[in-house]
Amino acid sequence: QIILDMKPDFLIGYTSDMFSFPYIKKRAEKYDVVLDIGIDGSVADISKDGAYIRGITHLDLYRFISKVMHTKLESDSYRLKEVAQELLGEEKKAIAIDKLAEIWSNHPEQLEPYCEYTLHDAFLIHALAMKLLPYLQEIVKITSIPFSDVIGSSYTQFAEAVLMKESRIANEVIPEKPSMGDYVERRA
Repeated sequence: QIILDMKPDFLIGYTSDMFSFPYIKKRAEKYDVVLDIGIDGSVADISKDGAYIRGITHLDLYRFISKVMHTKLESDSYRLKEVAQELLGEEKKAIAIDKLAEIWSNHPEQLEPYCEYTLHDAFLIHALAMKLLPYLQEIVKITSIPFSDVIGSSYTQFAEAVLMKESRIANEVIPEKPSMGDYVERRA
C-alpha cells in the first residue's frame, strides 16, 4: 500500500534481488497477495535475474558495489556491515538473527529489537543510496544506460556504451559483435 500511495521513482535495496524480493514473492504467494505495485497496476516481475516493477526503478546497491565499486573498497566483503562501515563510517546493529524465527513464532512481544535492527538497515541503505546516486546519475548521463542497467553493468559495458553513443553522434555504423567463431579465428 505504501508503494501505491507514494508512487516512488526508485525502490532501493541491498541484496534485494537475491533476498528481499524473492522473500516478498514467496510470502505474497503464501497469502495469495497479488504484487500489483507497478505504476500502471501491473504485477511486479520477480525472477532470479532481479525485480522489475513497471514505472519504478529498482536498484540493488549490492550489485553496483560488487561489480563496479569493489575496486575502490579496502574490504573484500560486500556485506552491508562492511560496506556501511567503510563508506559511511556507520555500524550495523548487532542482533541474534538466528533466533528471529523462534521469537517470531513463540515470543512476538520480543520482536522490537528486530524491528529496530531492520529499520537501522533501512537507514544505512538510504544513506548509501544518497552517497551513490550522484555517481550512478553521472554514469547514466555519460553512457545513456538506464539506472536499472547501470546497477548490474561493468566498466567494460560502460566503455562499450560510450563508444556506441559516440558512434551514433558521429553517424558511424556500429559493427556487429563478433561471433564465437570470429573470436576463435582471430586468436588462431
